[in-house]
Amino acid sequence: SFLKQKRKEKKPLSNFLILPVQRVPRYILLLEDLKKNTDESHPDYMDINNALVMVTEITEAINEGQREIENLSQCLSIQH
Repeated sequence: SFLKQKRKEKKPLSNFLILPVQRVPRYILLLEDLKKNTDESHPDYMDINNALVMVTEITEAINEGQREIENLSQCLSIQH
């Protein structure tokens, strides 16, 4: 199975958890390119723009959460 194969590789779980987070900025680039190449009069233009705004806001929230986790981790490492 997939899990057995990945366990044999002896990689930490954190290596796999970061992958979905790395995809989000790629979506921004894709949507920016799609918006740039879509005429403003096209019926999908506003949906593309709205999706770009949403994904950008999600990315900012993820980044802020990551900063908070890193700060908390540093505080805990200092205490111990």
